[in-house]
Amino acid sequence: DCTSLTSIEIPSSVTNIGNYAFSTWSLTDIYLKPISPPVLEGNAIFNDVIIHVPIGSGDAYKSATNWSNLADNIIEDIVI
Repeated sequence: DCTSLTSIEIPSSVTNIGNYAFSTWSLTDIYLKPISPPVLEGNAIFNDVIIHVPIGSGDAYKSATNWSNLADNIIEDIVI
């Protein structure tokens, strides 16, 4: 419920992102370090955030269940 949160970094150890995890309307950027997309519950991300993923893993995120709905927001720019 942090309404002033604008970005968050998800460590590589995360394997699941639950419903309503990122439902704050002020969130603009999510930085994901996992190379393989974590399981994403259907209602985890609501607004038009930019989703930063490791270089070389964009296609995996864009085709994964529930991530594919956010494909236009996914960019590869994290160097691992």
